[in-house]
Amino acid sequence: MIHRFAQLLDNATRIAPSQSFLGARGDVESRNPLIQVHDTESNDHKLAGSLANELINISGAELLVYVRTDNNNFDEVWEEDADPTYYSAVRIKGFFVPQPKEVTLTPWGVDTENQTTVTFSKSQVISEFGERCVRIGDVIEIPYNASGTVRPDRYRVLNAYDSGNFRFEWYYWNCVVENLTNDITVDVDFADNRSTPQVRKEAR
Repeated sequence: MIHRFAQLLDNATRIAPSQSFLGARGDVESRNPLIQVHDTESNDHKLAGSLANELINISGAELLVYVRTDNNNFDEVWEEDADPTYYSAVRIKGFFVPQPKEVTLTPWGVDTENQTTVTFSKSQVISEFGERCVRIGDVIEIPYNASGTVRPDRYRVLNAYDSGNFRFEWYYWNCVVENLTNDITVDVDFADNRSTPQVRKEAR
């Protein structure tokens, strides 16, 4: 039998396992050691954030994001806004993988549904849009550059979520988007907003 040196012979004076090896550190140093993983002041977070920005700037394309206004004018039954409005476009870089274009013949005519996921740098998104980020209902114009007459370049955000966790911190913002197929309820003047890449402060 191997003797357990950490176990006292007298059960009455036995101390808890957490107090068996106190060492020379105090309570504060034991709770917050220098090598702890969760440390918001660590330079590793700054490095990871810089790398995230650099990766998006290198691999991403310049997109136009149209932030949807919060007018609270929606149908109480269906909980949707039948006539949404948008602010002027904001230019920001994002990475996405264009999905192949598929044309489907439906009972209502020809439809071209196309979905993809756009990845932004979270720090860039927050600097442009504040804590609201890019959320469901916003419109993103991406350079799909497809051949033919059908070019799915305008997409509505269906879902948005964090990604790329490092030491309990998120560094990317993903948006699942679907192209707009002749949706007349989306009132965005894409042509005029190209020259005004600013978003109003009220949208933040």
